Amino acid sequence: MSQRLCGICGRAIKATSRLVFIGGPNATFYIEPPVHPRCAAYALMVCPTLAAAEDVELTIARTYSLRERRMTGVSAEYTLIYDLFPYGDPAARRRGPLDFYLAFPENADRIAAKEWLAGHAPTL
Repeated sequence: MSQRLCGICGRAIKATSRLVFIGGPNATFYIEPPVHPRCAAYALMVCPTLAAAEDVELTIARTYSLRERRMTGVSAEYTLIYDLFPYGDPAARRRGPLDFYLAFPENADRIAAKEWLAGHAPTL
């Protein structure tokens, strides 16, 4: 995600281009990388899971910030404890193992996937 590579085709997403995150309603962060709008349209049409889902929402933005989710401990009840750190923070490595990179879209628009496909998606 740090290199702005499309999660579907693997090619770079230009810094000036819009990118799409595919997820559930009202998601504030994503563990899956962003995709090109055309790749999102393709995935929403050919992936049986995405095509059948009624609650898929797209988050469309130009930028996003990354955070690192790291396991930092275990509670008295033996559940794992996680904390978020700025991406690339050298001190974070000493706090615990990396679990996920989380992408937080900035100044994003949200739209239901079916609505986007019907009237806003690029043609394939």
